[in-house]
Amino acid sequence: PGGGGERGGPLPLLRTLGVWKDAGYYTDMLAYVEGAVRKAQEKDYPVCRVFVTFAKESSQRAALSALTTGLIPSLVDSSSSIAPPQRFRGTNVLRVGPAAEPSGVEWESLHLPLAYVLLRRVLSLAVTAGVVGLSYFAIMGSRSFSPAFAPIIISVINALLPYLMTALTSTEPFYSKGAREAALMLKLVVVRFMTTAVISYMSTPFSDTLGRSTLDAVQAVLVCDALLTPTIALLDVSGFIDRMILARFAPTQEAMNAKHMGTEWSLGERYTSMSKTVFVALFYAAVYPPGMFIAALCFVYTYIVDKYCLLRVWRQAPQVDASVAKRSRAFILFAALAHVMVTANWYASWAFDGAMETTVDAPAPRLNAKPKPPQLAYIPVDKAPTAVGGDGWLRLLQPQAEDWMPQEQQQLVAVYGLAAAVLLAAFVVAVFGKTVVGAVKRLFYGMKPSAAEPQEGAVWDTTAAVYFPKGVAASDPTVGPLLAARVLGELPDQHRPDLESFSFSKQNVATDVPAAYAGAFSTLKCYASGYTKAADPFSTPVGKVKAN
Repeated sequence: PGGGGERGGPLPLLRTLGVWKDAGYYTDMLAYVEGAVRKAQEKDYPVCRVFVTFAKESSQRAALSALTTGLIPSLVDSSSSIAPPQRFRGTNVLRVGPAAEPSGVEWESLHLPLAYVLLRRVLSLAVTAGVVGLSYFAIMGSRSFSPAFAPIIISVINALLPYLMTALTSTEPFYSKGAREAALMLKLVVVRFMTTAVISYMSTPFSDTLGRSTLDAVQAVLVCDALLTPTIALLDVSGFIDRMILARFAPTQEAMNAKHMGTEWSLGERYTSMSKTVFVALFYAAVYPPGMFIAALCFVYTYIVDKYCLLRVWRQAPQVDASVAKRSRAFILFAALAHVMVTANWYASWAFDGAMETTVDAPAPRLNAKPKPPQLAYIPVDKAPTAVGGDGWLRLLQPQAEDWMPQEQQQLVAVYGLAAAVLLAAFVVAVFGKTVVGAVKRLFYGMKPSAAEPQEGAVWDTTAAVYFPKGVAASDPTVGPLLAARVLGELPDQHRPDLESFSFSKQNVATDVPAAYAGAFSTLKCYASGYTKAADPFSTPVGKVKAN
């Protein structure tokens, strides 16, 4: 068959399946794409982001100190700290702040408004809550069927969660890959903490806390984390299939090279795997102390496997900021808080038997008989933390010593109860207080650089790659997103983006487009050393810069 339009085959559905795509079909598709490009060129594209690369760190800090302001002043174009000469064209107050690494910018999402991004994030969190609910019913159902099945279900859920949460996070728009990793980490931490510890704690009857089945389930979860999860990453089954099987049937050299690029991985997922193990070990440390040794074994084995995978198995990940590492500290602190609070309640309910040991007077002896000593007896006592003292669920926050406890137990509960209250206050101040203060600063003042100034004239990075917009899908999967920007001025070779193959001009889509269509692309301006505003070589207006 030949020709275009419907001449390429009797069934257009076959073309969607990769069949009957002849030269006429591609000619029609080229004409369609050119028409779409012409229509897109007729639209007005206001500037949504401006990235600036400095040669010296002192210059960057000076610019941030002079121009940084909060989100609200930038939205309303009113700020007493930004003088008119420092505003864009004398009126526009810009929102200025440190940028992510060039390889960590998600160019295709920069134009999206903040309200839309937050709405999509809320919907994603709602789906995450639904996943937690489904996990709860799955674990409860397996426990009711057989307690031995619960650890298996938990391990299966933990194995599937990274894929599910990664797919869910991929539907959300983000301005940087670091923010995407942080969002993925938050979802995984919440779901994994709930499935591995909290749901099991809630579904275990109070009298079975020290039961064999409960402790065996805790041990099974920790052992699976210590051995199964790192071993699966080490085997790299999906990567083996790509390299040894699918690569042999690749239609082109480029497609075959893509199968040898390594397995994708997520920094946020690796942090949550570590945080989950710490959380489970600390959560059950009071009733299952060997869990701490299993967790230590897990960390050693995971370190060895991850180091090998980073160097030999996984593909190179884009550069991200320290937000994921900083957030992991808060999760570790939360794990310590959960340990102290849960341990305080468990010590207050020890030994989960619902009885108190006491003594009662022996029956009255017969005449002239020797008196008998008091007899040991047990009376029923509800030791559940929500029932002790009659304060309900408030006792979970800070359990108190009771009269039925031995003196040693009263002292232990008092110490742990005080530690739980102190750590809870410290957690609220350190995490939520810092978050609130940071949010207020971002809204009204902006995050200015620290007071520590670098040495005058210190070079920051003379070979740093500039912020070059990407996002056009390449036919060669080994290349990644193609460059898409018109360059004004001379861009030195050492500042060009990192290219995995081909040359700079071949990867830049804007060089293949006529000048009449260049307005649809971003603009990269290269200023030589000694630039002054009076001698601006690029004085063409670029439009009002949006605050978002």
